[in-house]
Amino acid sequence: MIASTFYVATMLTAWPMALRSDVFLWRSLLALAPVLPAALMVRAIYRHVRDSDELQRRLHLEALAVSASVVSIASMTLGFLAAAKVIPLGGDVLLWVFPVLALVFGAARCIVQWRYQHA
Repeated sequence: MIASTFYVATMLTAWPMALRSDVFLWRSLLALAPVLPAALMVRAIYRHVRDSDELQRRLHLEALAVSASVVSIASMTLGFLAAAKVIPLGGDVLLWVFPVLALVFGAARCIVQWRYQHA
């Protein structure tokens, strides 16, 4: 929760400042500021999975496999469409990869757990 709160606060403060800054170094540092709390969130997720029992680890692994596959195929599809100039995409679309991966993981985790409970 602390890392998530720090991430939201950073996105609400540092990111708008980065978009308005004219100094390259300052703009670069402000643009990268959200990466630290995101990395702390990844670390917390890793620790949670590491400390889980074998069944929970398996559920996490299956959900991760599904979510990584879905997001990878979606990213590749959008990449091909953008490269062929079918749809216009800027580099800022990459900011959505981690949140979409997390959302798909959450949904996949619920489905995988439901499947194990009803098997």
